[in-house]
Amino acid sequence: MMVEEATTLEKDLILLIQSQNHDLEDLIPTSVKSQNIRCRFVEDFSDLMDKEMEGQIITFIVGSDVQDPVQSAQRLHSLEKDAKIILLRDSEKKKSILKEAIRFSPFIGMEVFCLDQSNESDLESLSGILQDSLQAVQYRSIIAATNSQIPYSVPAQLQSQKFNHQFINKLMDMAPIGIAIINRKGEILGWNKEATSIFNRNESQVLGNPLSQLFHPPERRKLDKYLQLGFQDQNSANNFDLNRKKDNTTRQFLNFKVSLFTHSEVPEPVLITVIKDITERKLAEKKLQKLNRSLKHKTKVLEASNAELEQFAFVASHDLQEPLRMITSFLSRLEEKYDSVLDEKGKKYIHLATDGAQRMRHIILDLLDFSRIGRINMERNKVDVNQVLQEVISLNKNIIKENRAKVKSECEMPVINAAEGPMHQLFQNLLNNAIKYQEKGKQPVVIISCKEDQEYWQFSVRDNGIGINPEYTDKIFNIFQRLHGNDEYSGTGMGLAICKKIVEEHGGKIWVESEEDEGSTFFFTLKKNGNHPSG
Repeated sequence: MMVEEATTLEKDLILLIQSQNHDLEDLIPTSVKSQNIRCRFVEDFSDLMDKEMEGQIITFIVGSDVQDPVQSAQRLHSLEKDAKIILLRDSEKKKSILKEAIRFSPFIGMEVFCLDQSNESDLESLSGILQDSLQAVQYRSIIAATNSQIPYSVPAQLQSQKFNHQFINKLMDMAPIGIAIINRKGEILGWNKEATSIFNRNESQVLGNPLSQLFHPPERRKLDKYLQLGFQDQNSANNFDLNRKKDNTTRQFLNFKVSLFTHSEVPEPVLITVIKDITERKLAEKKLQKLNRSLKHKTKVLEASNAELEQFAFVASHDLQEPLRMITSFLSRLEEKYDSVLDEKGKKYIHLATDGAQRMRHIILDLLDFSRIGRINMERNKVDVNQVLQEVISLNKNIIKENRAKVKSECEMPVINAAEGPMHQLFQNLLNNAIKYQEKGKQPVVIISCKEDQEYWQFSVRDNGIGINPEYTDKIFNIFQRLHGNDEYSGTGMGLAICKKIVEEHGGKIWVESEEDEGSTFFFTLKKNGNHPSG
């Protein structure tokens, strides 16, 4: 057993942390050095945390020139939990350092000593502490040798507390969110790199201070309240948002999530506090809310304007019909009474005037139809499209007969949820256009079909007419828009605008695919539920 102990002791070392003189080795008693204990100097904590130590560290001795001794002790404890930690400070600072070390004992361990290297009594204590460390190592060696005889195995990484602490610290510092460890007083016991970035405060500036001090009232009181609630609720993680003044002109919005943590090796419960900077998200939300308010206002203004325009069209159309009827009536009487007196030119003038009045009446009637869509007769019911087509074909039998047109359906039409009157008008306008816009002498062929997808019914009306230049396929759905003169093809330029409004009121869209001299296919979709998109 003594051979095994010697082998173990040869691997033990005392780690000296000193940035300048490197004279700490002179403090190590000869009685300790004689036991094959090696001393190693470290100047930079990055070397300490990143490089693997060759051997077991039994004691850390931190020189008086090292800043933030308690913070240093916390790092050292995470590196080697079983090692004793000796902080060298002058007599005046010993008391305050020890007081702070006791407060942070859950995170730096209980084996922390503060000694004055210029005091002989403290140097004797140093010798005793080192001897105790050696004895503790010997006991651990014996226990380890005994445990090795027990027939079970534990993963190596679980045996290594050193690995666990290094891993946790590394993980915390790599986390893309701020992490703070808080005690019941609200004081900060742990602090990672992202927390430093969020608050622009490093570990040495915040450790031991209340987290709420980084906020201004009343946010400070809110944070203290939330933290206390976190200690009371052991079964859930509390989530809350706060904001703070980052500087004189900027506010910072933060999200907190706190969870209570208890462990047998931690004397008192602590809160693991996760902090996320959500300033960009909050600013984007505010901007979006502002845009939504602006959009709602503009929508209301537009709706009011559209309502006024529709009302104007409705009233104007009604008021215009009466004088037109009077003009038409007097022109007819004039033609009857003075037929024998008028020459051919006079009769032609009366005919042109009557025809103009009739076309004006058709425009007014179309305007009335356009203004009614969406205001009246839009109640949704079950509508059999097969029946609608039969009725439309029956109503247009004279036009179909005169033009020798063939109208056929390629599929069984569905029963849809729609407003029946507008559906008649939609198919009527598309059928009339398909028959009307043909080369003279050519037999019109109109094919109506449909197909179903998940949300819509899609219908098509295909013809073999004169076609449309693709440049104008969007333009033709505008009100009063015509591509041909009235002497070529009669009409008011309202038919397709009415079709578009009916389709959109049913939550669908309408478009055309066409080439000149190759016919046209008008497509439109109707939502299956029959609701307007905004409804």
